[in-house]
Amino acid sequence: MRRILLVDDEPEIRKAVMRHLDGYLVFQARDGKEALEVVARLDPPPDLIITDYRMPEMNGLDLIRTLKADSKTRVIPVWMMSTDLDVPERAKEAGAEICLDKTTEIFRLPGRLKQRFGD
Repeated sequence: MRRILLVDDEPEIRKAVMRHLDGYLVFQARDGKEALEVVARLDPPPDLIITDYRMPEMNGLDLIRTLKADSKTRVIPVWMMSTDLDVPERAKEAGAEICLDKTTEIFRLPGRLKQRFGD
């Protein structure tokens, strides 16, 4: 079973996204700092991290930069979610595989995941 780490500070958003992650083993974190702690504990690491942009403690861009700077975690694909129009370009520069519009593309997650993993 594929393992996904979902990172968002808003419980309602995590709950909404979880509805589209049936068939995956999902771990959750409230911000980038907690996400790094979860990744460090998981063995094997998650197959994908889906993170929000705006969060306390450590935002999504800083989380991606930290993951991509570490040889143990740089291979984990990261998808960013945001409603900010300037974030997709910055997310890709930081190392995100894709950036999803939080308000419209959450519903497309099952298809995107199937495309990504091919299963």
